[in-house]
Amino acid sequence: MAARPQIDKITLSYLRFQSPKENRGNVITFLLLFMDLFGVLPIIAEPFSYPYFIAAVIPAVIIHIWAILYIIAPYKLEQSYYLFMGVYAVVNTYVYFLVTQKLLYLHIGITSSMPFVIGLLFFIPH
Repeated sequence: MAARPQIDKITLSYLRFQSPKENRGNVITFLLLFMDLFGVLPIIAEPFSYPYFIAAVIPAVIIHIWAILYIIAPYKLEQSYYLFMGVYAVVNTYVYFLVTQKLLYLHIGITSSMPFVIGLLFFIPH
């Protein structure tokens, strides 16, 4: 019978999942800091644009509703946490994309469609 190979401590640290208590803290931090402060707040800032607001707030509200479950019952939903974080990352990237487009078109006053096309190419994964 062959001996099992030993796993070094660094590799083992990558294989260890976070505890549900850490998951709850991550959800709260990521939503309040990265989604709300850096994403939604610039969308609702002056000059206000209703189309940008609707396009950003609908996915943000959906991800917030989903996050409430991880704040209330992190132990019960421990296995689906990484799925949530993946969807959160996509939604957060989309909201940041909208923030950059709003800054370019409403604050700076760019009239060309080229920044939108370039931003869209960077937004869509290759």
